[in-house]
Amino acid sequence: FPFPVVVVHSVEATMPNGFDSAARPRGLWKARGTLLANHAPEDRPFPSISYHNLVVDSLGYLDPDSESFPDRCCSGDESDYSSSSSFLRKRRRLASDSPLTSSEEDNDVQYWDYSRKCGDQDPQLTKWATRSKLMDTSSTVGPGQPSPDRTTCDLEDWQDLKELFAKAAELYENQSPAESISLLRGVIHECHRFLKAYQDPSVLYATPEKSPAVPVTPPPGRQIKEDWFAERPLYPPPNAEKLPPIITHPGQEKEKKCKCKDLPTSFYTILGTTLFFFGNLIEQEPSLALEGEPVVPTPYWLSALDVFETGENLPIRTSGRGCPSAPEDWRMATIWGRTLVNLAEEVLRRQKESNARGKPLRPPTPEADFIISPPGQWRMPTELPKPPSTNPDEPNWPPSSPFAVIASRRPPISTRIDLARTTPHELLLMAQDQFSRGIFHMPHPLQPAQASSSSTTITPTPKTEDDNGDDDNAVNKNLLPPETFSRAKELYTIALEIFLVAEKLEIASERATWASWADSVFSQMKMEADMDAWRANITSARGRCHLIVGSALAEEVEAQLAEGNEDEGVWDCDDARDARDALAKAIAFLEKAREAVVQDRMDTEVAAELSSLLAEALLTLANLTKDKAEREALYSRAQKEGGDAVAIELDSDDDQDDDDDRMDESV
Repeated sequence: FPFPVVVVHSVEATMPNGFDSAARPRGLWKARGTLLANHAPEDRPFPSISYHNLVVDSLGYLDPDSESFPDRCCSGDESDYSSSSSFLRKRRRLASDSPLTSSEEDNDVQYWDYSRKCGDQDPQLTKWATRSKLMDTSSTVGPGQPSPDRTTCDLEDWQDLKELFAKAAELYENQSPAESISLLRGVIHECHRFLKAYQDPSVLYATPEKSPAVPVTPPPGRQIKEDWFAERPLYPPPNAEKLPPIITHPGQEKEKKCKCKDLPTSFYTILGTTLFFFGNLIEQEPSLALEGEPVVPTPYWLSALDVFETGENLPIRTSGRGCPSAPEDWRMATIWGRTLVNLAEEVLRRQKESNARGKPLRPPTPEADFIISPPGQWRMPTELPKPPSTNPDEPNWPPSSPFAVIASRRPPISTRIDLARTTPHELLLMAQDQFSRGIFHMPHPLQPAQASSSSTTITPTPKTEDDNGDDDNAVNKNLLPPETFSRAKELYTIALEIFLVAEKLEIASERATWASWADSVFSQMKMEADMDAWRANITSARGRCHLIVGSALAEEVEAQLAEGNEDEGVWDCDDARDARDALAKAIAFLEKAREAVVQDRMDTEVAAELSSLLAEALLTLANLTKDKAEREALYSRAQKEGGDAVAIELDSDDDQDDDDDRMDESV
């Protein structure tokens, strides 16, 4: 409730003639003087006291016999019109004179620590001691280590969870996997504690649902009276034909601006993002997994999808009784899409391995990847034993583990993704839907940030091929600006992850589709305020995207030309024209990127990589060029850019052509 406001009225008393001002009337004046006789000293009259002073004095445990009491008991004018700063200064002196007990002191410390976390406070509050909580970093397969004094969760625990997640995201971005994975385990166990306490943890912080309005029908007599005296004309005004018609919609109210501090999906964004980070670290270093934890990332990524599905289908979002103007959780949509992209890359890796073995893609056996061994007996007395899982993507989690709770909360309308029956193209289509929603609702640099899922978190830079030891498609990570959040960084992360999967797809049409989509996201970055810091990376990435599109379209045309079909229809078909346009754009972008690298004296390996990509684009464009003179010029440029590798390839092609000519002459 709002703090009471005191209004002081100055009333001028009127006295009858012959009234002696020295004589004080009894009765009401006496009651006013002795209203708080037990708090007022006997040697002076009690000043005028407002309700504000009474409330603060009752909270401050003032002693009328203390030395500081006369400071407050000043004249009436000074007491009523004293400033808030002077009152606070006196309040601090009173609190220092009467020390609190140990229990009261602990409560104050918790209160100030909580208020300091929730918003900007006075700098003097930093002198107060902060609370400390034990963090559970045990294996995520087990139930964790419950604390006897933390059986419930409150709003203060929710604030602590957000701070813990922000710290874990910061370590994930800036520290080694071994240093950050422990904190991620702590976030998972803390979220598990929330899930055990609440069926839907969003009820702890989200705006309560509005109750449906019940129409109240007045009595018949009153209804007639209200209709008769209603302030509306009985007849239309004279100029009614000239006035615009008034259209009213019953039940329609003006939409109010959302004042929610945290979105209903905030908890699920934190948990799903943590599982996404955890899976990424396990993929990089499987040895970081503790006893019983899977050593492959897919179980964590699939659990993250379950969490996102649960947050998307919350009753407060689907019933229509929540905040109608609440913004979309763009962070959840972005991480949701990135999780699907990682799964698409995993499916692509499995397809290549199965093709190399000559066997169809099927779920591998647990012995091939990992063996999950839960610590201890977790079988329920009334539950039948489950057969051992043969699919490492969906192991049999112990009922007391966080993953079992996540699976039990999964909405029944959602379908679990089966990686053995899903193609990378289908996963990328689902990721595209989430990315489109996240990009649309993502705040712009010139707009105030809307309510987010977990205050300010860090979006890590996506993994590149250079992280795995492959320098063919490496991106210069030294060019990435060290920022915590920006729209440009979010867009670059989304586009780069899609591009890294697109260039690995086996079907040429799918490579062209997703490389073109990634280029469209890169092109959006030119409208961002902080574009200058990303210009070198964007130019290089767009050149690589156009190179993939041109090369994919040129495959079919080159196959027909290699068969000897050099008709006009082959040279001038739609695929040939589109391929030449894409390759020309790729050459322009790559040359511009290489010039920027040379001028800034950056890493020579980046310049060499750009020259190799430029030679590939020139060589492919030359193969699609009908004019022989122009074709030879492009071959010369490609040999100059690529060096000996391109020269050897051209020589081998010439030898193959000579052999074909000799065979034709012999025939």
